This record gives sequence, C-alpha cells and structure tokens, in this order.
Amino acid sequence: MLLITGLNIGEKGYISPATILWLPNVITLIFGGWLWSKMIKKMNIISRYLIREFIKPLIFSSVVFGGLVLFREFFRELNFYLEKKASFLFVFEYLLLIYHGG
Repeated sequence: MLLITGLNIGEKGYISPATILWLPNVITLIFGGWLWSKMIKKMNIISRYLIREFIKPLIFSSVVFGGLVLFREFFRELNFYLEKKASFLFVFEYLLLIYHGG
C-alpha cells in the first residue's frame, strides 16, 4: 500500500523516484523499531542477551553482502558510466534503485 501510494506521488513529480522507492522501507523500519523497543522490555535477560549477540553478525553480514552486490553492479556497468560520462549523483541514484530492486 505504501509503495502504490508512493508511486502515485512519484508519477506526479513531487518527490524523486529513488526517495519514493525507499520511503516504505524507512517507514517500516521506524515502525519495526518502535515495536522492537516495546518487545525488548518484556523479555527476560537470557533472551535479550541472545538477541543482542546474534543481531550484530546479522547486521554486519547484511551490510557486507549488500555492499558487495553494489560493488559488483558498479564495476559491471563501469564501461557504460564512462561512455555516457554519467555524474556521480546519477550513478549513486542508479545503484540505490538497483539495490532496492526497482
């Protein structure tokens, strides 16, 4: 629902397409963080410790994997960027859209 609403706003030109594609993720992250803070208060100390220990490697591996995907995509299309003399901002926005799956 958020994506469809965002696409309608993006088609009218109020906000850039990259912002619109990431907006539902940001809203979900904020809502999930709020729910997480409520849940963590009701957990016992063992559960909190286990989650805290496993969340660090999960976040680290997700960031590294995402970075590798962007890195691979950048160098796969590097010749195209150089031929078209694309600006850094254009390449960055393109990679964000590719990473999002748009």
